Amino acid sequence: MSSINETVRSPLRNDAITIEKGGTCCRSSGSDDDSVVDDDEFETVDFERLRQRDSPFYSTKRSVTYEGTSHLDVICQLHGSVWKHVLPYCIVNVIWTYAISYLKTEYEIDITLPSAGHKFMVILVSFLVVTRVQITYNRFIESRNNLGECFRSSRELMHNICLLTMESDGQEAKDWRTYVAIRIVRMLRITIAAIEFKSKDVNPWDFLPPENIRTPHDHSIPVSEFKDFLRKNKHHDRNKNDNALRAPLIYSGIIRASILLPQPSNGLNRPMTGQEELNLLGHATKFASAYHGLNKLITTPFPFPLVQKTRTILLAWLFSLPLALVHDAGDPFEEMIMIFFVTYGFLGLEYVSIELDDPFGNDDNDFDNLGMAQRVYEDIYMTLFDNDGKEAAESLRKTVST
Repeated sequence: MSSINETVRSPLRNDAITIEKGGTCCRSSGSDDDSVVDDDEFETVDFERLRQRDSPFYSTKRSVTYEGTSHLDVICQLHGSVWKHVLPYCIVNVIWTYAISYLKTEYEIDITLPSAGHKFMVILVSFLVVTRVQITYNRFIESRNNLGECFRSSRELMHNICLLTMESDGQEAKDWRTYVAIRIVRMLRITIAAIEFKSKDVNPWDFLPPENIRTPHDHSIPVSEFKDFLRKNKHHDRNKNDNALRAPLIYSGIIRASILLPQPSNGLNRPMTGQEELNLLGHATKFASAYHGLNKLITTPFPFPLVQKTRTILLAWLFSLPLALVHDAGDPFEEMIMIFFVTYGFLGLEYVSIELDDPFGNDDNDFDNLGMAQRVYEDIYMTLFDNDGKEAAESLRKTVST
């Protein structure tokens, strides 16, 4: 939270929210004299309590940050760097270069090779490495765009629910807004667990509500019975990763059913129009579409033949390069320095591709999925706090953390 007081005007009511030092949030009525606040209109909620390290909704990942204007800091920073992966190869190739030169000068054992072949191979190696980096980076950005759409749709869905039903302040309407908010938060956590399952082995089915779940047709069945049905009626044996990736798709139907719940129950002072319901369902659909995009990228890895070909030719070229350089009989120390940086440059690009290839893993440069989702959770708490008050927001936080 900010270390100074920040005041923002609420979009849902004519009052202001002040975020004070220490993470305390205060609401004051929107009067001409903001210095006068009635005790009945003053509420506080401690959002520092929302950060609990033992909660499965809390992220401890350290994001990669750097000061781009400082060349020295960028060069020396190890967190997020490929140095730790590439440096051993650089050292081995330098030692290999020295050994070749030593054998040639001291024992007249010449194992060098003509450099003509390497001059042609460097074109192929450069093409393969750069192409792989470019394709991997495009997949990385597409993954981030889809993940961002999931977050945006969640925020927009909660904002629109509160805006379209803000005239209904009865308990039934408040309960419904909390009910939907719980499912939005759970939907995000299930999605994060699904896309991270391969690397972190956190089962997204564990975040399904412990009570009976509801299908889009409102038939309540126990979670165990639901999973048993899937197990018995599958068309093919599924691994754990397949079952994990299915969970958000199943839960998206529950989200859609939750949106339509107030219409038959008449819990709203003003029933939502068909267009308003379609607007809310549209945000749920955008969430599902974005997850489908993530699912596509996860289940369609980088083509293995291209990875195999690139790595084979790259390693063969790099570790035979000293044979060609020493053949030209230059200064061995100059050759070792050149080999060091050539190895770092080419093999470093390959490790960049490896890090970006699976942005949902445990590498330093992978997305802080849960950390970004945590900010969405807090935005949802704030939205519900602004619309239904402190008790509803704290009840939501307590419910989703258990």
